[in-house]
Amino acid sequence: MKKLFKLIGKNFKLLARSKTSALIILLGPLLIMLLAGLAFNNTNTYSMNIGVFSEDYTDLTESFIDNLKTEQFAVLRTITEQACINKVKEGHFHVCLVFPPNLSLNQSQSQLIFYVDYSKINLVWMVKNTITSKLSESSSKLSLNLTTSIIDKLQETETEMQDKDSIINALINKNEEITTELESLREKINAMDLSFSDNDFSTTSIASKNSQIDGLFESVEYQGINITDDITDLISDVESEINALNISSSEKESITTITTNIESNIVTLRNNITNNYNQSNNQSNQIIFLISTLSQNLASLKSRLSTASSSKSTSLTKINTLEEKISSSKASLLALQTSISKIKTSLSTIISKDASTIVNPITTTIKPITTEKSHLNYFFPSLIALVIMFIAILLASSLVMMEKTSKAHFRNSITPTNSIIFFFSTYITCMIIMVFQSSILFIISLLVFKIPITIFSTNFLTIILLSLLISTMFVIMGMFMGYLFRSRETATLGAVSLSSIMFIISDLIIPIESMPQHILQFAKLN
Repeated sequence: MKKLFKLIGKNFKLLARSKTSALIILLGPLLIMLLAGLAFNNTNTYSMNIGVFSEDYTDLTESFIDNLKTEQFAVLRTITEQACINKVKEGHFHVCLVFPPNLSLNQSQSQLIFYVDYSKINLVWMVKNTITSKLSESSSKLSLNLTTSIIDKLQETETEMQDKDSIINALINKNEEITTELESLREKINAMDLSFSDNDFSTTSIASKNSQIDGLFESVEYQGINITDDITDLISDVESEINALNISSSEKESITTITTNIESNIVTLRNNITNNYNQSNNQSNQIIFLISTLSQNLASLKSRLSTASSSKSTSLTKINTLEEKISSSKASLLALQTSISKIKTSLSTIISKDASTIVNPITTTIKPITTEKSHLNYFFPSLIALVIMFIAILLASSLVMMEKTSKAHFRNSITPTNSIIFFFSTYITCMIIMVFQSSILFIISLLVFKIPITIFSTNFLTIILLSLLISTMFVIMGMFMGYLFRSRETATLGAVSLSSIMFIISDLIIPIESMPQHILQFAKLN
């Protein structure tokens, strides 16, 4: 045991010979913790530069951009889409967001394009999730407004349908009444007799009879004139004979007076015959005019009755067409009534009519298992493990190589001291230094950065045991690298390489769940 303590003291003397090494041992953890605390001791969202571009900025586009503008997000506009992409490639922007031109709610689908740099694998997913979350807030507001409008319209439709049932029933009853009236009208039109025949009026026969009467009147007039002329001639002959008779003058005068009276009556008769003939002729002409007028009126009546008969047929055809249309209209109204009933039933079976519930039927609430802390609180366990790993591996390999390359190495190797004691002395030396450095890290984190670590916590003993176990594992790895190589440079390079490999396959850069399955099994041991 005495030899072990002497060897441990010898190791500290070797480290103390190099003031730089001693200074690093003392100030290294302090510097690491100070830098980490200054960088991560906050709860701010990661600051990001966001580039945006659109050929035509609308009010909706501006609302999205305004929602992105916060203390952590710097939103910058570019002139072209390619310029925005180039800024992402150059590292000036964390993400380039391209809005479609004339972005509006009237478009069937509006696509927003993200340009991100997947080479920044430790940041790209956080950037995507953060930007998507911000844009989702605006999309949710728009969805809520649109859904509210749709729900309001559905409720108005449901109310209108409730009021229109009576109107549809009234229309169906009116259709039935119109059908009955059209049937009655068709019967009345069918009962109308519009037949007509010229033979029923015999205007031709009347005209013929009138002509015959005219002939008879003309014959009577002619014969009457001839007879009166003959009588007049006879009277003249009688007067001549009387004058030739040997009678007295008084007798001649008496006879002459009689003949003169007869002749006067004959003349009067002739004039009467002529006047009567003229009057009958005028009457006949009037009859002919009346017959002609009657014939024209009958022809006009016949034409109008023919037109009326044609209109009757057309009316009957239209009545039949109207009945068919009314029947079809009634069927359509019944179908409409059925459809409205189905729509009302469907609307009444809607589970929820609350817009917020429809937009987000299931809401999620994330409750952390620990209280909200700064980024340093979450990074502190990994930081402790990382510091222990690098310092333990490098320190252990350096101590082994210092022993192997010292001038007293041969003298020490021939002394009656077991190699295991040398091994344990190096291990204990490294563990003492690791405990010292870990203590510095814990004290600074507790006093300066208020990391919630206390000896009275339930998991404090677990933290101490895990820290010792981790330190032991990495010290042994570092000692192995020191014993494996002959030169100090190759041992240091091997120690750095081993530390780098373990750092790369940890979950500090990328989640180990994204690794291939055969590497994942090994990474879980890291």
